[in-house]
Amino acid sequence: RKRVHEWMLAAPALRGAATRGADRPPALERGSHAELAEALICRLREDGVELAYDGANLRLSAGSTWAPCDAARLSQTLQGWDGAHLAQGGSLAVQASTVHGAFALLRARVAVAPAFFEHAPPGVAIGGRLILPSGEDRPISADDRVLAEHVLEGRVDGPRSVRRWLAFLGELFRDDADREQRIAYLQEWLGAALFGEANAYRGLPFLVGTGQNGKSALCFAIQDLFTADAVRHVDPKSLTGDHAEYYVASLEGGKVLIGFDVSGEMLRDTSFLKRVISGEPIDARRPGEMPRKVLFRGAVILAGQELPPSADTSNA
Repeated sequence: RKRVHEWMLAAPALRGAATRGADRPPALERGSHAELAEALICRLREDGVELAYDGANLRLSAGSTWAPCDAARLSQTLQGWDGAHLAQGGSLAVQASTVHGAFALLRARVAVAPAFFEHAPPGVAIGGRLILPSGEDRPISADDRVLAEHVLEGRVDGPRSVRRWLAFLGELFRDDADREQRIAYLQEWLGAALFGEANAYRGLPFLVGTGQNGKSALCFAIQDLFTADAVRHVDPKSLTGDHAEYYVASLEGGKVLIGFDVSGEMLRDTSFLKRVISGEPIDARRPGEMPRKVLFRGAVILAGQELPPSADTSNA
């Protein structure tokens, strides 16, 4: 994942850096959509990157980890070839239809079966190792096809990390009579969150307290376990009022939703929030797009100085 991330941020093919001729357009015969698609694929392979399209997502890999492909950067690369000389005469004119046509053929060229990524092991990866729900811990292999969403930041420092983590939780709940139960619940919830199974428990940890009592420290610690593109921040009030479908759309693809400072204002309609927590289909839409159903397969944890009142009387 580190190689993929570095490539997305700094690879010559996408940054236009004057190295290896990456800022130079490829040799083109006619500049057809098919030729441009093939040129893009070849340009990525020069950097050791492979592409795969499973019918829903275009992903890239420079090893065993597959990350979402930044289509905007690919588009910028293609647009940078505007004016390139064509061997059959004239020059390349890159228009919106050129980008759409080349991308459509690129996806067709790198298409894989929908089940290509379904056989990825149901675990999480950290420090080049794969941790399975069974507790098995082994090095990642190229056959694992680990998705970037399942890669955790940082590294595991053995028993020392465990002791520091338990000491932090013990200090966090030092004044609570049910301290052990709270710690056990949080650890179980976090484990489910890391493995993408928190929806099955339909639980919502809510950290309550005034002043500097560790709420934010715990939220930051949880956030730092996930990659930046897997973390979502949405005030639950935004999921309960008008236009909630626009905020729901921003949750798609997230692994964890963290609310750092939830206000104590009334939550009117909590149906959206409950569907987010349980992983049920939710109505969502982005500006200028048609409404659609999305699934949030992540965990939710909120923090605030007080529990917000709710007008919901369903007891659900």
